[in-house]
Amino acid sequence: MNKALSLLGLAKRAGKLCTGFDPVKESLLSGTARLVLFSTDLSEKTVNRVRYLCSIDQIPILPLPTDSVELTGAVGKRCGVCAVTDRGFAQALSGILSNRQEEN
Repeated sequence: MNKALSLLGLAKRAGKLCTGFDPVKESLLSGTARLVLFSTDLSEKTVNRVRYLCSIDQIPILPLPTDSVELTGAVGKRCGVCAVTDRGFAQALSGILSNRQEEN
């Protein structure tokens, strides 16, 4: 999981990550989001709202195997959901997270 969190921090510093519900919603509606990630302790209502927004343009959404405290530490801003706006970062994170799911 450290690789994914490190990559999220790098994406944030590169300006390729939106954090928090409203910025994520805006990136989904504007078509800039490439991947949406959410923490394990995000409310079910928020997860369902984000899933619906992702389904409009079929943007992948993946759970992070971490809570919002660790996510906040990685990206430097309190959040439970984030959107990656760069295709390269999105592919790398998808690969890391799907490999992790296959291992479990």
